Amino acid sequence: MASHWFGRKPHTGYFRTFGIKGFVLKKRPEKGKFDPRGILCTFVGYSEVSKGFRVVLDGERHVSVSKDLKCVDNFGETETVGKFLTAETVADCTHHDDPQDEDKLQNHIDILVTMNGQMSVGLPAGPVTVPDEEAQRDPQVRCRGRPRLIRTRKRGRPRKQYHFRGTSAECPSDETKEEPVECMEEDETVERNVEASAVAEISVAEAMESPDAREWYDAIKTEILSLVENNSWFIVERPSDLQIVGSRLVLCNKFKSDGSLERRKARLVAKGYTQQRGTDFKKTFAPVVRLNSIRTLMALTVEKGLTVHQLGIATAFLNGDLEEEIYMQLPDLLEKMLEEIVQENVLCSQILSTARVWLQQLRKLKYPVCKLRKAIYGLKQSSRQWYKKLDEKLRYLGMKPLEPDPCVYSVPGTDGASKLVAIYVDETFVLSNDIKWIKGVKTELAKTFKVRDLGPISYGLGIQFKQDEKKGTISMSQRLYVLNLLERFGMQNCKPATTPLAPNLKLTKPLTVSKEEMLRFLLS
Repeated sequence: MASHWFGRKPHTGYFRTFGIKGFVLKKRPEKGKFDPRGILCTFVGYSEVSKGFRVVLDGERHVSVSKDLKCVDNFGETETVGKFLTAETVADCTHHDDPQDEDKLQNHIDILVTMNGQMSVGLPAGPVTVPDEEAQRDPQVRCRGRPRLIRTRKRGRPRKQYHFRGTSAECPSDETKEEPVECMEEDETVERNVEASAVAEISVAEAMESPDAREWYDAIKTEILSLVENNSWFIVERPSDLQIVGSRLVLCNKFKSDGSLERRKARLVAKGYTQQRGTDFKKTFAPVVRLNSIRTLMALTVEKGLTVHQLGIATAFLNGDLEEEIYMQLPDLLEKMLEEIVQENVLCSQILSTARVWLQQLRKLKYPVCKLRKAIYGLKQSSRQWYKKLDEKLRYLGMKPLEPDPCVYSVPGTDGASKLVAIYVDETFVLSNDIKWIKGVKTELAKTFKVRDLGPISYGLGIQFKQDEKKGTISMSQRLYVLNLLERFGMQNCKPATTPLAPNLKLTKPLTVSKEEMLRFLLS
């Protein structure tokens, strides 16, 4: 029936005779590497839970499941294991998955073609005679151990050809040029910048020795200046009875939506993994907007013709007030940066005053450390303290969080205008059909935080957004994010898969209850 339906005979190479003798692989032998690794067993069926054979091991009274099985058709009771391992009657019955290309379908067991055209599975005990015509047509039949290539009359579907348009000087082969398939339209600018954007974080030593050392140095100085501006800590003598949290500088590149370099970024982070619950922190949970909410907001934007603007808050966590008493080690290059800030003398008086006090304390104290005032990056409670600060500000502006998602805020009682704000840590999305209200939100947030106005939405949360207000469309894509991952793990030239599942696969429930379900039912 199956041969009439598909036009070819089904693959039955993995079928075994019930009760046949065989050997299963012992994966962890206690003996040496040259000792036998096979265990005598009896085949009793196929597993309904996992992909494997159900066997009864010799000397045991329970059923085991194994994927590695070698069966013997004429295994006698008087034959020894040593004779069996050297005999020609061994047939490899391990089940293999069929490849995708039908024209290269191979049978992983030996097929013997008899005189009358019938096929038999397995190897006989005696020598095999093959007709001359058959031997001339397929000389590989005489070679023991080599599987014969089985081709069907029906020609398989043509293989799809893919190629990766990179920036290297490598020219694609002729096979690649035959039928190129592109998934979507792509800018060559994105491809040129993928390699640069794959390595985002580098160490301080590498940065200072690189050709871009000056840019990295300026980024570190900007970060120290932000800490001074927010008065993030006091310089005090190191306490003897309290734990000191470590610190380090994290350097990374920030990129635009097309993958080009936007700026160098430095961030001072505390080593929060050394904090102790109950002493250094209590609650740490801080919500972020869900991805489903982002999709819903984008759909609402298209439906109601809204405008979406994006803004970022610089050094967001430094705005959160710290409630616990935490001491941190001095960051690298702190004293040198403070000296430059004081010598330049071009900043406001408050920043200069804080820098002078810190510098004096560093030179005065014997073992100086930082007593934190702000929840800097890396602490367990940093994100929670920042969320509380931003939530307080948005509620002050008359917004209330929605019940399904506490990170989506709306203005109740609006006169037919949609006014929504979505927050994801330091990234904020403002949606409305009233452009004046959007500008007002930016102005109010800038009074409390250091806001970077990014204009209409383009790139955020690893997603590329393209909004066309004239056509009333908006698209979301993670192409750049995927390319960065492939480049990072060296998989940019791997062959793409059309789908992880077999096409037109229809799943059905098993007719019988599995043994695991029966066991759980009995135990309960």
